[in-house]
Amino acid sequence: MLIFKLAWREIYNNRRFSLFFILHLAIGLSGLVAIDSLKHSIENTLQQKAKGLLAADLSVEARRLLTPIEEEKLYQQLPNRYEESKVFESFTMIASPTRSRLVELKAIEENYPFYGNILLKNQGLIESHTPKNLFQKPSLWVYPELLLQLDLKIGDSVVLGSEKFEIVDIIEKDASGAGAGFSFAPPVYVARSYFEKSGLMQIGSTGQYSRLFKLPTTIEVKDLVEKLNHELEDPAIRVMTSENASEQVGRLLCYLSDYLGLCALVALFLMSLGQLFLFRSFLIKRYRDMAILKILGFSPFRIFKLYLLHIVILSVLALLPTLLLSSLLLPLLQSPLQELVQMVIHLQLYLKTAIWIFLFAIIIQVFKL
Repeated sequence: MLIFKLAWREIYNNRRFSLFFILHLAIGLSGLVAIDSLKHSIENTLQQKAKGLLAADLSVEARRLLTPIEEEKLYQQLPNRYEESKVFESFTMIASPTRSRLVELKAIEENYPFYGNILLKNQGLIESHTPKNLFQKPSLWVYPELLLQLDLKIGDSVVLGSEKFEIVDIIEKDASGAGAGFSFAPPVYVARSYFEKSGLMQIGSTGQYSRLFKLPTTIEVKDLVEKLNHELEDPAIRVMTSENASEQVGRLLCYLSDYLGLCALVALFLMSLGQLFLFRSFLIKRYRDMAILKILGFSPFRIFKLYLLHIVILSVLALLPTLLLSSLLLPLLQSPLQELVQMVIHLQLYLKTAIWIFLFAIIIQVFKL
């Protein structure tokens, strides 16, 4: 108790130094919080793009239907809460009254896609829980080039297998990347329930059967993938995550994490160096007080504990200014940083990160002594 009183008296009697020390530490920690917030924001944006390519957190794909035993193994490994969407993809022929054309068909369920979106000409932006006119009757979403190739327009009908389907909308943009770049055939979306009646989807049909899963945010997807790869031994079955759905996005995340981590390390080193010289200069001025304490019977260890408690209290007092300064700084940085990185980012204060940085800063302050 006496040590605490003496430490607090040191802070009170040296108010100018204490305020300057707290302000210096708060500015340094706020910079670290801003760097970490930028890192998390860009990573989240890139991960959302990666998830948009897969349209889910996890995908189990094969060129055939899973056997009952494989299905049982799959669902045993999944968490209690998840959402599932089945997708069938195949190349097939579509026929208009005058000609036919090879298309890349994608039979989806109503909750597709879990992530990302599809922009349609008439219905607008389509997301997971958006009502879709594709499921009201046998109908198709097509790319505009298919309409040109078959000389069709919205409202015309085409033959797919043994059924007629009406073209109800045009795809202008697809976050999954379907139709982007080189493709053998223009993509076409159809409701899986209606497509099954066409006779083109049956045992022996050539195509890719995918099960897309949206998982709770608390689930470690990498651990789940390892378990599924162990249980589903057939190499024909592929287990994919949003991270490896796009190797390019995955590489960007690795480079970004390494670079911003290095920036944070440099910022932490510079802040610690400034704090070191600041507190050492203060201690040099306190040598006379230390000598008096030693004459009064204080052991060197008790004197060490006094100034250790002193620096810990100052570090604790710097937490609130750090949080306030960070909450004011991040909104001001968001607009210029968006222009710099050329992507939409949302800077926000992660309390968990601020506390970790704060604890790490206290440890560094302690080692200065």
